[in-house]
Amino acid sequence: MKSRFDVFNANEIEALQQAMYLFLKDADSRESLGVAGTLHAELFVARAESITKKESC
Repeated sequence: MKSRFDVFNANEIEALQQAMYLFLKDADSRESLGVAGTLHAELFVARAESITKKESC
């Protein structure tokens, strides 16, 4: 499955993930938490996939 984050390299994905973590810490509405949680999970998967791709090369 192709991720919407395929255009980012591993360092960029890690930076996005850290920013999302900071957002999650300060989010106060359920809707914000739901959106941020989904994006955080997608970033985690994208980061894992990019690391796997790097190791297989």
